[in-house]
Amino acid sequence: MLLKSTQKICADLLFPKKYGNKLSAKKSAICNHFYPQHFFLTVLLLFSINSYAQFDPRVDCTNGCTSNDIQIKTAYLVEPNSPYNPLTSSFQCQGAANVKLALELTTKTPRVGVFIYARVVNKLDPTIIYATVSECFSTALASVGTTKVVFSQNIGWPCGTEILLTDVFIGWGTGNTDFCQGASTPRCPGTPSKCYSLPPGQYITVIIPTAGSTIAEKCSDAPGGTTATFNLTSLNSTIIGSQQNVSVTWYSNVALTNLINNPGAYVSGTTQVFAKVTNNSDPSAFTYGTVTLNVFVTPVANSASATLCSSDAGGTTASFNLTGLGSTILNGQTGVTLSWYSDAAFQNSISSPYVTGSTIVYAKLSNNNAASCSSSVAVPLTVNRIPTVSTASSTLCSTSPGGTTASFDLSSLEATIINGQQNVGVTWYSNIELTTGISSPHVTGTTTVYAKVTNSNAASCYNSIAVPLTVNRTPTVSAASSTLCSSDPGGTTASFNLTGLEATIINGQQNVGITWYSNIELSASISSPHVTGSTTVYAKVSNSSASNCYSSVAVPLTVNRTPTVTAASSTLCSTSPGGTTASFNLTALEATIINGQQNVGVTWYGNIGLTTAISSPHVTGTTTVYAKVTNSNATSCYNSIAVSLTVNRTPTVSAAISTLCSTDPGGTTASFDLSSLEATIINGQQNVGITWYSNIELSASISSPHVAATTTVYAKVSNSNAANCYSSIAVPLTVNRTPTVTSTSAILCSTDGGGTTASFDLSGLATTILNGQSNVSLNWYSDAAFQNSISSPYVTGTTTVYAKVTNTNAASCTNSIAISLTVNSRPGTITADVTQPTCAVSTGTITVTSSKAGLTFSLNSINPADFTNATGIFASLAPGNYVIRSKSSAGCISDGVTKEVLAAAGATPAADVLIVTHPSCTSSTGTLKVVKAGSLEEYDNSIFEFSNGGDFTDNPVFSFKAGEGYSITVRRKLDHTCFAITSCEGEAPITENPAAINNTQQPEQVMITAPLSVAIKAIPNPFADRVRFSVTTERAGNGSIEVFNMQGQKVKTVYSGFVPAGISYYDLEVTGQSSGQLIYVLRIGSEKISGRLVRVNR
Repeated sequence: MLLKSTQKICADLLFPKKYGNKLSAKKSAICNHFYPQHFFLTVLLLFSINSYAQFDPRVDCTNGCTSNDIQIKTAYLVEPNSPYNPLTSSFQCQGAANVKLALELTTKTPRVGVFIYARVVNKLDPTIIYATVSECFSTALASVGTTKVVFSQNIGWPCGTEILLTDVFIGWGTGNTDFCQGASTPRCPGTPSKCYSLPPGQYITVIIPTAGSTIAEKCSDAPGGTTATFNLTSLNSTIIGSQQNVSVTWYSNVALTNLINNPGAYVSGTTQVFAKVTNNSDPSAFTYGTVTLNVFVTPVANSASATLCSSDAGGTTASFNLTGLGSTILNGQTGVTLSWYSDAAFQNSISSPYVTGSTIVYAKLSNNNAASCSSSVAVPLTVNRIPTVSTASSTLCSTSPGGTTASFDLSSLEATIINGQQNVGVTWYSNIELTTGISSPHVTGTTTVYAKVTNSNAASCYNSIAVPLTVNRTPTVSAASSTLCSSDPGGTTASFNLTGLEATIINGQQNVGITWYSNIELSASISSPHVTGSTTVYAKVSNSSASNCYSSVAVPLTVNRTPTVTAASSTLCSTSPGGTTASFNLTALEATIINGQQNVGVTWYGNIGLTTAISSPHVTGTTTVYAKVTNSNATSCYNSIAVSLTVNRTPTVSAAISTLCSTDPGGTTASFDLSSLEATIINGQQNVGITWYSNIELSASISSPHVAATTTVYAKVSNSNAANCYSSIAVPLTVNRTPTVTSTSAILCSTDGGGTTASFDLSGLATTILNGQSNVSLNWYSDAAFQNSISSPYVTGTTTVYAKVTNTNAASCTNSIAISLTVNSRPGTITADVTQPTCAVSTGTITVTSSKAGLTFSLNSINPADFTNATGIFASLAPGNYVIRSKSSAGCISDGVTKEVLAAAGATPAADVLIVTHPSCTSSTGTLKVVKAGSLEEYDNSIFEFSNGGDFTDNPVFSFKAGEGYSITVRRKLDHTCFAITSCEGEAPITENPAAINNTQQPEQVMITAPLSVAIKAIPNPFADRVRFSVTTERAGNGSIEVFNMQGQKVKTVYSGFVPAGISYYDLEVTGQSSGQLIYVLRIGSEKISGRLVRVNR
């Protein structure tokens, strides 16, 4: 709620020259209460007007400026020398440095030449002016993207000082004429619509390098690891220093493309990261700092332990080598210090060797480069007791008569040795080194064994003692027997020499005698020699010095029967045709030789001495062999006989084959001359004849020549003197197929328009020529003599080439064919004009302007069936891109030419206005914006232009004064017949006599409703793959951002949901789209704002 009288009071206060300086404090308080923001801004504006000159006095451009077509997108400092790289945080600057000022300019209309004037001032104290720059740039300004200009004047910049541009003035010319041509001094533009002056009190921030650099160091997260977790966010204050209204984002590469998503917990090894410091008011203004991250390895404390036996038998302590344990704990690590302690608090250090009982000590590892990076491990030390031992021994008689050993019960000695100790075990060994284990009972002669007493809880802790074992010898006897063959073949008795067995029985013993008996009771004596059949006799061995000390042994006497033999012989033909040997079945002769005898076996020998054994069947020529008939129970009892073997020779044959190509191409048969093979088969033999057969049974005879496919025939070779003596052999006949060839040809359009050559795919023709044949190869030649080989693809004009087809299994089997190649000329490049749509006609026409003789045309197609247009005129085309191609009568299609039909002008635009800024107590002017009637959508200023009674401009925003009217025209740029007018008549101005104000009068209430202020900005624009939308709104609410193509089709919904008050950002990533233009639309509540995006390929 505001008072009209209050408006007047504020005017008196803000314009003292007009209303006087003597205003009461009450009036000032009233104005400040009801208009706090307006009051502050107006005072700041007046201060700015009084503090700065709006323009340099040397440039007297007093006609005012009405356009902002050319704008300064970004201002930043660059190096003083070409190529004028932007300053970064690494720029070497101490005190002050000479730098240059660079500007990024944008324009809606391409222009050449621009004059720019500005003052470079201190941000905190604008009265400090570092430079006044003034220069005319003969530069072509593009309507897409930005254009960089650099002032030639050096600026003395105090390092790190934040600076602004004020009193900015920009002037330009018309069209493509260089505005700066012929004038090095500042110039004024011809009309107010060709310049821009930055309003008083406003400024442009100059980007300076303010990001700092630092180093962060940490121990690795894991022992032995190379990475640590860094809180990069904690470094933000170091990076930005005293800067305000900036934000920091972190990247892993200097190109600032790899965003670190979680800088508060960033896991990394030793590396560099990059902090991007962005101006919150202008995200396009940023710099970066470098942060070195150093990771020191936390040592790995590997587990270790040591177990020793007590130094003395029965003791409890041992001396531990801690140095040896250190190698295990370090495990090859270098740059690490290891210290030993007897307590977990690391207060009491110890050294190696360390004498102790069972305990725990502690090893601490520290990184030599970072002592705080350490780890530790508890190391158990265990002492196991060595047992004590007591002496023991044992004496026995030998277990067996005549033996030298006894069986000792070692277990019975263990109680004596351990002498009551607990948790010990005894193992026995035959050597002092305790390497050869023995068990109980232990059979041995007189010797010493060793008892090893081991701690049951620590096998390595033991003691040992020597235990003597003594054996007293008992006399022995040795077994003996005798086996003889019967004295006569087939007999059952033999004569045994018993005296000859005595040496075996006494086995070298001294002072002994032997007597013989026929019974076990040793009562019936016998003498030597003794004739008997198989029986047992008994030898009594007496000690000569002690007759009662004797032993006896049973002596078996065995008589084995000598077999009889019967004569036998065998006659065979040679096994192999033409051979001299046969395979005799000797086994079949054995029944005749042994003549029914049992328990005999026959073995065969090639000599009479029976030393060269042979087996059955036995392959041999005519010869005599010998059969040895052996008693199966006594191999030494045998008989032998000579056996005659006779071999009659059989004729032989030699292998033969024949291989031919098929008589006809593609055929499977050939004519074989069998007679020519016969000499090979008989291989010089005399008195033989050959007959031919088609089967292995030799029943179907054939003659020579023989016509056949691949097969096998059989040659029968007969002995002329003995027809029943013959041999046969299989003779393979092989027919290799002669390849077939299928006729074909090729016709192509020339590679280039109007050309005479083409690239022929000979591989494709090969498929037709071979027609599915396998196991063949095809080679190409340019001559019928097959001398000049060619390959595919083959570039040529119209000609004839030759294909040679070879059977890959038989290189001599080939065929060939001549192939015609024809080249038809392809039409050349065509040209065409476009008649664009207008407001009245919504479609366009494309007309071919090049030669049309003998050609037909297609639109957006290479399908030959679509070349139906013979006039070269394509009418009624909707907006879009079109490709036109031509086709000759030979079917050859030209390259396409692309033409664009622009968007139709459409109906006459209907216009309305939206008040953007109302007049207030501080300003008698307001602004309005031309929008579409009804929907209130923005006009596309690439299609429409606007006028408020003057020149037409791309800007739909105009100023108006309170009480005055306006008349605004909107028209199509390409069709001025399409226009609309919206207007409002003026009102009489309101005047008021200051003297008539009654301070006691109650205020009259007036409601002022301001429209919702919404803005959207796309950065960068043009863009390649990614663009960010910056949305600014006074009030929060639900909204959306959508992107459409030029046909009105939605490409993507960037965001839909709650939009907070203030500034918010939304990202769009576009992939798979070609370059071109897009439309973005922002809706918040009832507000709708649209704009244009330009996408370019990288």
